[in-house]
Amino acid sequence: MSREDAEEILDSWGGEVGTFLLRESGPAYVISRVGRSDVAGNQQQSVTMIIHRKIEFKAGMYEMQSTRTKAPAFGTLEELVVHYQQNIFSDSTSLIAEQPAGAIDPQQSASNR
Repeated sequence: MSREDAEEILDSWGGEVGTFLLRESGPAYVISRVGRSDVAGNQQQSVTMIIHRKIEFKAGMYEMQSTRTKAPAFGTLEELVVHYQQNIFSDSTSLIAEQPAGAIDPQQSASNR
């Protein structure tokens, strides 16, 4: 699934902060999520935006690429998703647990790999 298709789907689901989908992009996985961005560094004002983060598979572990810190690694995609549902990103958002109808199930997607 392309980046543009993911953005269109997330928009069609309502664009709620924390909404995400897990998609295949070539040989890799990507989490596309609705997050926040500060307006000109002003933390009092933020805009929603769609953020795409590649998930690398190295040494038998899944790890989300991060621009700021070393990301934790997980044995399954499901563990990675659950972690980011329970912990916040740098923009103070987390993945929401209830996905809209039609969302990709990370466990099902992983079994296709």
